[in-house]
Amino acid sequence: MEGTDDTPGKAEALHAVSMARVLGATSMANALSEDFDLGIDCAREAEETFSQTGLKKRAGKELLWIAEALMLHETPLEALEYAQSALDTFIDIDIQNGWQATAVETIVLAHLLSNDVESAVRAARESLEVQQASEHRREEAAVYSILSHALLERGSHSQEEALRMELKAVELAEAMGDSKMLPRLMHNLSIVHMERQDYHAAIKASQQAVELFHEDGNITQEAMTLHALGYYNCLTGEHQQQGMEFLTESQELLRDVGNRREEVFVMCTQAMLHAVLPSGDIATGIRNLEKGRAIAQGESDWRAEGTVLEFLVNLHVEKKDFKAALDLATQRVDLMRKTSWKVAEAAARLSLSHIRLHREEYKEALTEARRAQTIYQQLSNRVGEGYSLVLIVQGYIAMADMTVSPDTTDADAQDSRLRNLEKAFRAAVQAVGIGRTNRDKHLHAMAKLWRGQVQIRRGSMSMLQEVVDDCKDAAVFFRQRQDWENEAMCMLMVALAKNSLGRLDEAKENAKIALDLHLERESEGEVHARELLERLEPGQWMEKRAVSAPPVKTVEAEATKKDVEVSKSGSQPLAEGEEPKGLSRQVVSSTIKALAGNLVIDVDLLSGDAPLMDFGLDSLSGVELRNAMSNQFSLKLPQTIIFDMPTVRSLTAFIVEVSKR
Repeated sequence: MEGTDDTPGKAEALHAVSMARVLGATSMANALSEDFDLGIDCAREAEETFSQTGLKKRAGKELLWIAEALMLHETPLEALEYAQSALDTFIDIDIQNGWQATAVETIVLAHLLSNDVESAVRAARESLEVQQASEHRREEAAVYSILSHALLERGSHSQEEALRMELKAVELAEAMGDSKMLPRLMHNLSIVHMERQDYHAAIKASQQAVELFHEDGNITQEAMTLHALGYYNCLTGEHQQQGMEFLTESQELLRDVGNRREEVFVMCTQAMLHAVLPSGDIATGIRNLEKGRAIAQGESDWRAEGTVLEFLVNLHVEKKDFKAALDLATQRVDLMRKTSWKVAEAAARLSLSHIRLHREEYKEALTEARRAQTIYQQLSNRVGEGYSLVLIVQGYIAMADMTVSPDTTDADAQDSRLRNLEKAFRAAVQAVGIGRTNRDKHLHAMAKLWRGQVQIRRGSMSMLQEVVDDCKDAAVFFRQRQDWENEAMCMLMVALAKNSLGRLDEAKENAKIALDLHLERESEGEVHARELLERLEPGQWMEKRAVSAPPVKTVEAEATKKDVEVSKSGSQPLAEGEEPKGLSRQVVSSTIKALAGNLVIDVDLLSGDAPLMDFGLDSLSGVELRNAMSNQFSLKLPQTIIFDMPTVRSLTAFIVEVSKR
């Protein structure tokens, strides 16, 4: 429209160009990143034009469009500024019709995407107060629902409040007779019930939403709600067949209206259910995902294809087919690179790093994690950088564990191990700081857990109480999030630290908690808790040990793996009625003191209950003492025995007991 005086018309044309470029760049695999940047520039020019011509309402809408576009680009901090400006504009001119609520929702989602849950909750509460004072009931109902969503992100301790907020939103919509808003709120209510694991209530709310969308003729929303309804039915364990039928119906409706992306997402859900349900079949899930990938490729929809690849990787990991998982994870990285979508590439590299850890390709895993870290640094995404650091910690721990075997006396190998642990510690400290500064509770908990893993291996007695405190705090968070696997690992770290501190009864209790968490879910990870309990109470736990190998699905398994197979060389079974014969307690105690005295310890000052590390023993001399005891007593002793049995008395009791076998 160049050469005309229709300034608002020019701005509308700029908006249309912006939408075409942004939406094209965020969906098509062959789009250029420059398309997105040009689209944003057009939108900024349009907003400026609307403002200059006094069209404040239209300027506010353009600001909101820029914020939503930036959210698609996963740059939430920049989106936050535009969404807040849009909200301020709407409040200034007192525009309702859902625009204020939409701006608030974008602000809340931007905070959540930045992993700042508390700011999201605070923003929603502040907006709710504004809407209550203005008596705009439709906006108020919408903000109640937005607040409910933010509260859910806090974890299980806020779920009841989230339910109350969502019920209030539904109540307001029903009182207004708002047939457009009510089905969406019923769908949101079903999500709250699902998070509370009240699947029957979730199904009931979802069924109502499906019926209301059907009555309104909104086929796309009906199909998407059927997607949720099918998922809820499968989770109950009672209506899995019906759940799969709902998912198929959803898929067919989406295909009829031409929404292939959502159709692919339904196929991803079906595949995931095949992996987790007893009646499911992973091979069938993989075949469905391959069909979904073909659809996404046919539509040139790289976002959908990237999602499919993510699910394919997860299913192959579940099958323990790490070769196929590696190939697919690599393809996902290549796809993200081709589209120049940096944040997605970083996430894909973290996934690839994780796969390489599974395959024990630790150097390559570190390389991918560092590449992800670099990308996140370029994007000023501190939280992403923090998660990259957590994987870097895991890689260095794995390399340290690999460097030294129980019988290694090579000083260079010991030095290499300590250097890797030092690098892991520095990365863990960075990750903890990022989690704390950015108020990301999940990252903070993960970083503290892995810092504890490093500190246990470094064997610093002065840091063990910090391990106890950090891992207990992290366990509380994981319990709230119903993340039992990480909670169990935290409790195991607490047990290991307390054991090294000589608080054996407490260590047993914590190890039993970790074991119970694994037993409730029939997890192979129980073996690590059993191993510690066996050290504390020899002969009472390992006979119950599962025959299966330690889990490979996460590097956590390797990080807590302990070599506790302790057997006396050439031992024979006892004859019937024969009492086990072992080493003399007095001889063992005297020998340990003498061996310790050959290192750095003043034997005259040493008592039976004093930790050896309080008398100058460090990680390197601890390994030397362990090797000397192995040779002296002809026993294969655990690599971590000095940390697990930190006093002469506990070492003596352990060695005497195992010498009887």
